[in-house]
Amino acid sequence: MTFATALQLLFHANPTFDLTPAQAQAWEGLLSDVPPDALYVAAIDLARTHKFKLTIADWRERALALTGEGKAFATVFAEGWAEVMRNRRIVAIQRYESRPEKRVQVTWSNDAVRLAAEAINFRGDWEGESLGTLRAQFRDALRGLQDKGAAIDGAKSALEFAPQVKALLERPMLRRVEDHR
Repeated sequence: MTFATALQLLFHANPTFDLTPAQAQAWEGLLSDVPPDALYVAAIDLARTHKFKLTIADWRERALALTGEGKAFATVFAEGWAEVMRNRRIVAIQRYESRPEKRVQVTWSNDAVRLAAEAINFRGDWEGESLGTLRAQFRDALRGLQDKGAAIDGAKSALEFAPQVKALLERPMLRRVEDHR
């Protein structure tokens, strides 16, 4: 894939998307650090989902989100959003079911997805709410929870390592080195 192929896809998918040749050349230069295949995949995704005037930042963000570490998050986010929608349907179907034996429990793949879904009130009435806005709020909540989880894991790892450091400092050879300072 080339940048030109990806840009052409965006032109064909969105008739209001328009760039002069000089602007297209500037876009190519500013996106030259992003792999062309990633730009193409992002162009497909943007053509399907993007509603407003496309910017270089939008395209770069989407391309980077769909590759490498961002790809892993994009997958977790997509699967998590599918869980939110599935569980909303379950809740809606059972809204008036009073018999406990007939109720189906909502399930989540992990706590981060559950907490992000609760943050956007997945059980609530979304009347008048933009689905795109709710989806973005879910994505941001999920990313924040994953970042906190990574920080907590790092802190736990440091705490597990601390006794080993203390044991090293108590070794006789290190004490002699400190005595000579």
